[in-house]
Amino acid sequence: MIFKEGIMLSIRQATMADLPTVMNLINSAIKVLAERQIPQWHDGKYPLTSDFENDINHGEGYVLVDEDLDSKIIGYAALSSCPDKVYEEGSEVNFNNHVESNYMIVHRVVVDSSVKGKRIGLRFLEMLQAQANELEYHDLRIDTHPKNIAMRKTIMRAGYEEVGMIYLPEVADNDRVAYQLLTRVRI
Repeated sequence: MIFKEGIMLSIRQATMADLPTVMNLINSAIKVLAERQIPQWHDGKYPLTSDFENDINHGEGYVLVDEDLDSKIIGYAALSSCPDKVYEEGSEVNFNNHVESNYMIVHRVVVDSSVKGKRIGLRFLEMLQAQANELEYHDLRIDTHPKNIAMRKTIMRAGYEEVGMIYLPEVADNDRVAYQLLTRVRI
């Protein structure tokens, strides 16, 4: 897939061989979040290497690849079809559940800071949406910390609608803004 910026991108399922690169991206993102005083991923309890290993083992981890840079991995996200209790219970959300009963959740999105300002994060979310649609999922959900304004803008640009707040258990600063994207209207 080529974008007007001339960058050729693709996504593929992550493998265990990708894990060191993915963890480097995550560790860099944690530093950037700390510099911006965004209390997300800062307490060392989440995300853990085991979260990424589980994503990969379940076929839910995806890497974003820059084909122009010798297939360099510049992003990672999980696309999970497992129902998440956080999205179901104890949250202040208004998901449009009557449209689709099955949904996918986009988790742990990270893009290399070296491509900042090129809307690569937006392109990545669009590619994940296309992957979800290919898998016959037309209800996508995602969340981020309220102070993560850059991610919130990217999510909205990708067509998601804000639907309320969810609260993560066992995580400091546990409030997250939840979003939903419906890609098909069921009749």
